[in-house]
Amino acid sequence: MKSNTRLVTVSGIGNQWVMMGFGNLRMLTFPRRPEAARHPPDRQEVSAQADRILSSAGFRESAIQTRLLRFLTQRQLDGRGRELKESTLAVEVFGRPGDFDSRTDNTIRMNVSRLRSRLSDYYASEGAADPVVIEVPRGSYAPLFRWRKESAPVAGAFRKWLPLWGCLAFLAAGIAVGWGLAGWHSGQARSRALGPAVQSFYARFWDKPTLLVYRNPTFLRMESEIPLLLLYGGHSAGSMSERLPLPSDAPDQIRKRYEGSTVTLENVWTDTGSVEAVFALSRVFGDGGAAIGLQNTQNVDAEQCRDRNLIVVSPPWFNQFVGQLPPLQLFEFDVRISRIAWKGPPGQRKDYESQYESQTGAMRRTWGFVALEPGLSPGTRTLRISGVSPLAVHGAAKYMTAAASLQELARALGDARTLPDAFEALLRVESLNGQVAAVHFERGAKTAPAK
Repeated sequence: MKSNTRLVTVSGIGNQWVMMGFGNLRMLTFPRRPEAARHPPDRQEVSAQADRILSSAGFRESAIQTRLLRFLTQRQLDGRGRELKESTLAVEVFGRPGDFDSRTDNTIRMNVSRLRSRLSDYYASEGAADPVVIEVPRGSYAPLFRWRKESAPVAGAFRKWLPLWGCLAFLAAGIAVGWGLAGWHSGQARSRALGPAVQSFYARFWDKPTLLVYRNPTFLRMESEIPLLLLYGGHSAGSMSERLPLPSDAPDQIRKRYEGSTVTLENVWTDTGSVEAVFALSRVFGDGGAAIGLQNTQNVDAEQCRDRNLIVVSPPWFNQFVGQLPPLQLFEFDVRISRIAWKGPPGQRKDYESQYESQTGAMRRTWGFVALEPGLSPGTRTLRISGVSPLAVHGAAKYMTAAASLQELARALGDARTLPDAFEALLRVESLNGQVAAVHFERGAKTAPAK
């Protein structure tokens, strides 16, 4: 029996929409309407828009944000946008002394980040129909003024006749895209509002500058007929990018194959788990309006860590920086076999290793680890997000940036309302198709701050 069912796919190519079905091809062309030349918003139009923004609910309640937006807008309108630097804002808006040091005071960055969020919230709500957009691009303190982009009406006619089923499919696709975009925009607005559990936990990092440290281990690039990039945990007196002989502590199978070859040390790589964790944590700090610094484990030094909170995102292997942190109290990593152990009372030690599917070899369970402890300087904190695999680090970061997970962790550690000031916890990370499927608390406890 012959089926009349057809699979229809709608996709966009430039200004053309191509609709494809089995045995049928229809091309629809919607010519783009040439946009009329339009002058940028003038001084009067920008000033009127700034007044509208500053009279909105989101700005009436914040004198600091109001003063900041007025200052940025006025300087840009006066043609002095190049003067808008962190030091200028510190002195003229926030009343800081002339010797203001942005390395130890993130007030300016934090408030400009909040301003960006408030402007975005305004244009998603009260200012949804405003004709002029004022925005402060990331990486700059000089605002931009532009007209809101209008949706160009569909013009022209179909180049070829479109059957009824094609029209219905095109309409359904348009509705689906519209729903998707509406959901995305509302999701963007919601993401800027941190839940109480997440905000309560990370607010303890916002009183001082925070440095996020991620792993970038050393690799050896073998220069031979068969190139090889090898993760290397040894030490070398050579500098990065310098051609060196093969290290004497290289594994036997490597030495046999690459004996006599020269190698280059490289530290420009990291693991996917660290990347995912950096993204998740940066989003939390951004949504909270707080600045966060970023440094890798090869280049971080004691001076950078002084008087700063630290968030260390990394498996412990091939990571010399972790050795500078205080020893763990409840757990210990065995770097030789990618295992973490619960020390426990005498005779109750338990080891945890990643588990794999017997037939496919795919990882199905791995173990993440988190610890909150006093920092390297008095009055600071260190948060470790680690695990026995990159996937475990990713899972631990997802857990520590989700409200429900932080509430679960608080209950497991004995307080349903908030997390203690010092704790260590093991997390069970379930994997499916190489992705984090679920993360749950396994065991852990409050710890006593090291003296």
